[in-house]
Amino acid sequence: MIADGQRVPNGAVMSCDLCVVGGGAAGLSIGLEFVDGPGRVLLLEGGGLEFSAESQALYRGENAGLPYEDLASSRVRYLGGSTNREGWGGWCKPLDELDFRQRSWVPYSGWPLTAEELIPYYERAQGICQLGPYDYDLQSWQERLGPEALKVLPLAGRVITEIQQMSPPTRFGKVYREQLRRSTHVDVYLHSNAVEILTTDNGARATGVRVRTLGGTEYRVEARSVILAAGGIENARLLLSSRSVETAGLGNRHDLVGRYFMDHIRVDAGRLVLRDPGISTDFYDPSATFIRRSRARTGTYDPRLLAGSLTLSRETQQEEGLLSYRVWLVGHYTDYESAGVKALRGLYLAMRDRELPTRPLGLMMDVAGDLRNVIPVLFDRFVRSRRRSHRLLVNIIEPEPNPASRVTILPERDVLGVPKVQVRWQLGANVGRTLARAHAILDRELTQAGLGELEHLYVDEGGLPQPLRWVWHHMGTTRMHDDPRRGVVDRNCCVHGISNLFIAGSSVFPSCGNDMPTLTIVALALRLADHLKNAEGLR
Repeated sequence: MIADGQRVPNGAVMSCDLCVVGGGAAGLSIGLEFVDGPGRVLLLEGGGLEFSAESQALYRGENAGLPYEDLASSRVRYLGGSTNREGWGGWCKPLDELDFRQRSWVPYSGWPLTAEELIPYYERAQGICQLGPYDYDLQSWQERLGPEALKVLPLAGRVITEIQQMSPPTRFGKVYREQLRRSTHVDVYLHSNAVEILTTDNGARATGVRVRTLGGTEYRVEARSVILAAGGIENARLLLSSRSVETAGLGNRHDLVGRYFMDHIRVDAGRLVLRDPGISTDFYDPSATFIRRSRARTGTYDPRLLAGSLTLSRETQQEEGLLSYRVWLVGHYTDYESAGVKALRGLYLAMRDRELPTRPLGLMMDVAGDLRNVIPVLFDRFVRSRRRSHRLLVNIIEPEPNPASRVTILPERDVLGVPKVQVRWQLGANVGRTLARAHAILDRELTQAGLGELEHLYVDEGGLPQPLRWVWHHMGTTRMHDDPRRGVVDRNCCVHGISNLFIAGSSVFPSCGNDMPTLTIVALALRLADHLKNAEGLR
């Protein structure tokens, strides 16, 4: 069932087995596991079925660290969360086996899980994200499709090609809406904003959730277990704001909630000069990937739904003490993340999906005001000139887990009475060193292979590389660790010290690899759903 929470009578109390806070990839993945039972699940979504500026405004907050995206525009607040058109591009891959290990050169690294433990859940997550088989091995795909299907650069050794799969992308709130609507076991309440997690007097168990609507009503949900799945910033915000019993917030006895905030680092720096302009690098170009995906056949898995990046081998990372890194090779000079190009992409995606854009007039004005970037992009896409010899390097770097990088709450409150959030994004010194060494290694490998060479290599001078950007992946603020002095949740995503309060989503990531968290978010959500079925005796 899907219902409007604004129609719930003021002061009402509802009961359920599981209360899930948040209707994004994590929350809906859990909900889908219960659509046919067992038990009763109540899922709270703060937004509606479509974008609302009034609801989105509840995400407003303050940035106090490194320059960062406006908090009201870096996530999406309606059913489907950031998998909606305004959020997710559809790139998917699992974390690498090395990402799960404790690495001596990366402080605070290491998961209490292994990559092998997550494989069964990654396999199930492939279906939810509408992907092909769980296979991210380059050689396997070349054998499956033939050597000519994937045009990869012939590099061997320290730099390798990493495979990604392309989701349509799956708009969770749209694709799975009818399943949820028909379910007699899962009730989705829209426009229902969780403002506090309620607990017993000693704080040892969660008893439910206090809910408020923008219409001015309030109701309460009583639950056997509560799952926070509201995103990497909001999960921490809700814990820190729930202070009726614990004055520092729930799960925060060791001052860890909100710390270790991470986002993947993007730096557009460096240029590849190809010796032969006819060499195809489209497999490594995200813009070309969008075009390949839009032309892919339906009903069968298509090689155009695969994409690639260049990355450093595990051995190279270990030998050099480097963070995880990957790079795209972009075949044009324009800023493809400029306002006009992003607006053009938004209009294109809306037309492709046969939907009305969120702000059509504003998008068209953005396009018209940024023609210096839009026109070259259109030329590249439709004239398809790939004879240029230069490729821009779009570098994505893993952030080091950093306790000084954190989410906190402010004295100022939003219209629902919830403290607003402050994000202080901080990065470690190994970011610049990783980029500099990656460029040097990549230059050597390309030169030795006779493919070309790099220009404008980044040189580490002790600071952070510029221009420094982010990719809207909010992670790490309720990190997973078996020791409550080093993590907020345990290996089962249960908040330390609160036996029936769980967290789903990328906020539990202790480290995050070199990009693309959605598949891991869904896999962990499925693992948590299985745990809840067993722990709550719901099978």
